[in-house]
Amino acid sequence: MTDTTGRPLPGLRLEARRPGENRGIMEAVPPGPILLASTTTDPAGRALFTLLPEGSSSIAAAGGAWAGPSASALLPRSPGSPPLLLVLHPACGVSGTVRTADGRPAPGVRVFARDRASTQGSVAAEVRTDREGRYNLSGLCRGPCEIWAEPPAGVAQWARTVVLPGVDCADIVLDGGASLRIRFLEEGTGAPLPGARARVRWNPEPSVRVGRTPAEADLLAGEDGTIHLADAPEGRLELLHAAAPGCVSGNSWWGEGVEREPLLVKGLPLELEVRLPRAATVEGRILDPAGRPVAGATVHISLRGPRFWSQGPLQNASAAGWVSTGPDGSYRIERVPAGRALLHASSVSHRPPVEYREGREFEEFPEGMRMELAPGALLRRDLVLEREEFAFVEGCVVDDRGAPLEGVPIYAWGPKVSSGPGGGFRKAVRPGKEREIAAGWEGGPLCRDPIRLDLAQGEVRTGVRFTLADPIVLAGEVRDRSGAPVEEALVALVHESDAAAAEPWTCATLAPAPRGAFRFEGVRPDRIRLVAWGAGGRRGESEVIDLHAGPPPGSTDIVLGEAATPAVLEGIVVDEEGAPIAGAGVGWEHPGSQGAGPVRPVLAVTGGDGRFRIEEGRGKFPLFAFAPGFLPAVRGAATGGSPLTVALQRERSVEGIVVEEGSGRPLPGVLLRGGVPDPDQGGNLRHCVSTRSAADGTFRLAGFPAGNCTVFAASPW
Repeated sequence: MTDTTGRPLPGLRLEARRPGENRGIMEAVPPGPILLASTTTDPAGRALFTLLPEGSSSIAAAGGAWAGPSASALLPRSPGSPPLLLVLHPACGVSGTVRTADGRPAPGVRVFARDRASTQGSVAAEVRTDREGRYNLSGLCRGPCEIWAEPPAGVAQWARTVVLPGVDCADIVLDGGASLRIRFLEEGTGAPLPGARARVRWNPEPSVRVGRTPAEADLLAGEDGTIHLADAPEGRLELLHAAAPGCVSGNSWWGEGVEREPLLVKGLPLELEVRLPRAATVEGRILDPAGRPVAGATVHISLRGPRFWSQGPLQNASAAGWVSTGPDGSYRIERVPAGRALLHASSVSHRPPVEYREGREFEEFPEGMRMELAPGALLRRDLVLEREEFAFVEGCVVDDRGAPLEGVPIYAWGPKVSSGPGGGFRKAVRPGKEREIAAGWEGGPLCRDPIRLDLAQGEVRTGVRFTLADPIVLAGEVRDRSGAPVEEALVALVHESDAAAAEPWTCATLAPAPRGAFRFEGVRPDRIRLVAWGAGGRRGESEVIDLHAGPPPGSTDIVLGEAATPAVLEGIVVDEEGAPIAGAGVGWEHPGSQGAGPVRPVLAVTGGDGRFRIEEGRGKFPLFAFAPGFLPAVRGAATGGSPLTVALQRERSVEGIVVEEGSGRPLPGVLLRGGVPDPDQGGNLRHCVSTRSAADGTFRLAGFPAGNCTVFAASPW
């Protein structure tokens, strides 16, 4: 661990974490990263983690005065791999006051931050507000940082985005004032479902989507099976998932007659229903032909026939839809939908009586696999597996120079093995045609090409030889045009198959370059390029490098050019009369990944005088700005050094009342939509917004530009 000048950082606490497994909606909240281990750096800035499990882990500084990008490690690492390098900078912080929509201090609110550098979107720091609604977040990385606020009995909502350092105070006003009630009922009987849970997403209307992030909440029903939020934010409600004890989990729909994303607005309570069918439970034991238990077998249930092969395994409330048998071969699967179902199990050394095959009907499966499940039923079913007859592959693993390699994992369907002394191995492989076998360390030296073999039961194939290529390492320096190393540069490795890198925080593979030096290890063969960023918006990139033929010889250096726009881009955001707009978000718009639409990271927020300053100005992408009550604006890339003026048009609104034809009686809860006809698109509407009529039939549609608009009423809820 070093700072940006290469100085070691002793006494720094580091943590190894792994993303949490989402074991189902019945958990209170989506799981966060799991802490695997922690340690402290020695006087030389070095740290050692021991006894970490296999798989991917993230290593990062744990709070304190230093922060920086985390490092990813895929375990086990190949022998001889150099230590990970973390380059940290002094940590940033932000504080402020949280208030309700009517201006009162909000105590007990959970305020948390997500920075794009250290946690890739997970929570970087969190606190709760005191009695005066004050909060103080610390230990944050430099760059854009999203601040979220979650009231004690409310919805976690995006509050604002700040760019650190440079912002010390960030006050928050909670969005609320809408009333929502969700009832959970058992399908068929209509009985309430106490303890039910729902994961709901609040999608903002299109007029405010720019720069905003949808809010999500995990809601718990009370003893009456009802969830009630009296101070919820406005928005379109998307039901992501719902579950209740003893019922089948459901997702993506509300009650009958309700559109997919009903609109929640202030002044008109919204009541929704979720009906879940009663589920069955299946339990039993998995046995071998001699009646002995099979421990560690994977068990799942397939349903929704008659051609089950097209549906795949049931995704139930257990981990990833699968369960494993215990030492006595027992299993239990809950929340299984009623109806016809198939029980399936297998292990490394055992296979099911009949494999799934395209076109097989329900009646063609053995009786021990077929099940007829009634709602709420508990079915006990034992399943006898057949012994797997393996083929065997024998051979050795060597490096490019022919030297034997010990401890190399051999990959194929069958029991895990690694090469022994002298590089030799004997691997049991499931028989079949074109069975793929490979050797190597993930993230390290890998076999250039897997081997495909046709293997019969009991066959012993000898003479298989794996030659592992040396790991691909890309190293070099970031220099300026004079040839001097560039301090504190960031380098991204971009695969040609991925979306083009636009800014450092949009790249998945980053390497800090203290004193200009960078190094990437274990790179997969592909056509890649290297992109580097330096202070003042300077940028440079390499030519496309084809790694299929191996790493390029020598050092791969990158020369940073001058900034495409001024190193510091300044300007002002104003309204139509030229008055400054405070609190407007400003940033670059650049293409996102395929199908995801443009990405608009907020890089600056205007002050009280409407002015903004972006220290990473580039001018390659258009500039965008948005503010509450105004229509977002996108203007062309800046090329000059003079300050920019971005004018936002105030959004227009339409107000009225919905009445019954003939009687004139006001109609509440009617869905209204409006938009601006586009003559270039055959009159299709753009700038579309929606709302519902209030209890007295009145409505207000906001978010239109100046000019003609069309408003129409749809059916009531």
